[in-house]
Amino acid sequence: MKFLFILLLCFTMVFPALAAQPTLGWSQTYGGETDDYCYDVHPAYDYGFMLAGKSINPDNGDLDFLLVRTNADGSQRWLKRYGGSLDEWCHTVEYIPESNGWICAGFTESYGPGTRAAYFVRIAANGDTLWTRTYGGAGRDVIKSIKQTADGGFVAVGSSNSFNDDGYDETYVVRLEADGDTLWTNTFFQADWGNDIVETSDGNFIIAGGGYQGIVSIKVNSSGYLQYAESFSGNYSQDAGGITILPSGDVFIGGYAANYGDNPGSMYGLKLTETSGDSIWTRARGGAYNEVCYDALYSVNDDTYVLAGYTTSSGQTETDPTPYLLAFSSNGNVAWTGRYDTDNPTECRAVSRGPEYSYILGCTTYGDSDADMMLMYLEPDETGIENDVDGELPNAFDLSNAYPNPFNATTRLSLTLPQAGQVQVVAFNILGSEVASLADGHFEAGRHNLVLNANHLPSGIYYIQAKTSFGSMTRKVHLLK
Repeated sequence: MKFLFILLLCFTMVFPALAAQPTLGWSQTYGGETDDYCYDVHPAYDYGFMLAGKSINPDNGDLDFLLVRTNADGSQRWLKRYGGSLDEWCHTVEYIPESNGWICAGFTESYGPGTRAAYFVRIAANGDTLWTRTYGGAGRDVIKSIKQTADGGFVAVGSSNSFNDDGYDETYVVRLEADGDTLWTNTFFQADWGNDIVETSDGNFIIAGGGYQGIVSIKVNSSGYLQYAESFSGNYSQDAGGITILPSGDVFIGGYAANYGDNPGSMYGLKLTETSGDSIWTRARGGAYNEVCYDALYSVNDDTYVLAGYTTSSGQTETDPTPYLLAFSSNGNVAWTGRYDTDNPTECRAVSRGPEYSYILGCTTYGDSDADMMLMYLEPDETGIENDVDGELPNAFDLSNAYPNPFNATTRLSLTLPQAGQVQVVAFNILGSEVASLADGHFEAGRHNLVLNANHLPSGIYYIQAKTSFGSMTRKVHLLK
């Protein structure tokens, strides 16, 4: 007999109206008496956050990996450094739901082959080191981004000059098993470096790269073989920041373009087809001085593509760097912008989503005597949360990621429908047995909120699958008790 448990399912009709910028809720700084720099930020299962970057070791003056784990209110839970007798630089951190741990990556000059080796550090929830790995050759090998893959392993991208004869940098991809052992590595000359990477629904990978070639989109298959490489360049210097897969299956890349039109520096967005890498649209927006993009994401609640970085423009006046967000609508129009002033010059280097459609920014702020990590928490605009029957309907089907995940007792998802239609949402355990029916019927267009109450379930991995006339999506959740 099939075991059935009860889930609380809240169907809330939401029709997103014209979006507005999120507002600053709070900010916190972290670090010591030496310089500390942030390059990535990621939410945790308990509504806290992890910041990753580099720190000058006060004992020897060398650089170390620096991780700062916070609570939900931004208060520091722990701060830890990782490294050897020379320099280590952390560019990226990824959360691992299965173990509630983390993996971070960058480069090391203390260990491994060459002058710089790609460096991976796997840590437990409390920050203890579980294992480390180095990869590369006789030259410089650097990791810029790491993501967990659907099979529980990892894929990472960066740059290397170890595997060619001319010494020039190439995009470097490392595919790892869950324990850090290598599945494959490869280099691609089509871009000097890869700044970000995503896995497609069919197990392939798309890279946002850059260099003298401009912004480059590179697709490789699950075995690491090149599928295509498309370059987007003009009479200006470009570099990619972040890349994200859209609900439609298309791809969005956020980046930077220097001397685009009359602007010294502009944020630059590209919407591409996933299958061929062809451009759907490109957009650039800048002020009198510089707007720089380091990261990008898709916002499901208002169907916008968000670029994160900093601006030095205030009207026609040049200012110190200030955290800045730019959001494009799905057709490439500007949906909203957000400028978040601070007491000192501050650069935003990473953006992620927090609870209830909030934004979290990983920043570096430069004081009079040293640099510190800064975490900014941006309160969500209410668009897409309250009912708005006069607004524009969403244009894509989506089942959001669960948050928090892992979770204890309850977690939340949202189901977005571009049109009315039949919907079936079910939950499975790891054996493939259906353990709950969340929805089975006709639903109107809009966003429907789902709350999973798993009080009567044992700890473990579960899968929530939504089937509609527009397609199907599955999300993995991890229950911890």
